[in-house]
Amino acid sequence: PAIYTLSLPDALPILQEAILDFPRTLSLPEFRTLWHFETLIADARYPPNEQGLSEYCVPVTLTALYYFLKSPYHYEAVIENCLRAGGHIDTLAFLAGAMSGALLSDTTIPQNLIDGLFNSQDIGNRVDELYREWLKKAGVKSE
Repeated sequence: PAIYTLSLPDALPILQEAILDFPRTLSLPEFRTLWHFETLIADARYPPNEQGLSEYCVPVTLTALYYFLKSPYHYEAVIENCLRAGGHIDTLAFLAGAMSGALLSDTTIPQNLIDGLFNSQDIGNRVDELYREWLKKAGVKSE
């Protein structure tokens, strides 16, 4: 595929088509899907990664959506699939995990994953604080 850099207005129709094509994409073998995402809007600044996923935002975001949609009700499966992709997986796992957590709520995240998280108590307190602030700004009375 050609390597080029597109402006956002030029890239949007390609991204929109990729998202609308997800029902078909979900039926493809995983390696073909990941290759498709990597080559969809190639960018010379982010060459393909032999170890797996490149750090370019387009394939990372589409791959996160792909793994989330493959197992929307199984948080651990979403994260495990992201980790198996190889390459630039930290952002991938973050995005897919956030989608899964938003759908399923934090109560479905396995306790062993929370316990292994560095500063998990501080993170939980900060999340609660941000949520209370959001409720206040939205004009919703908290419990």
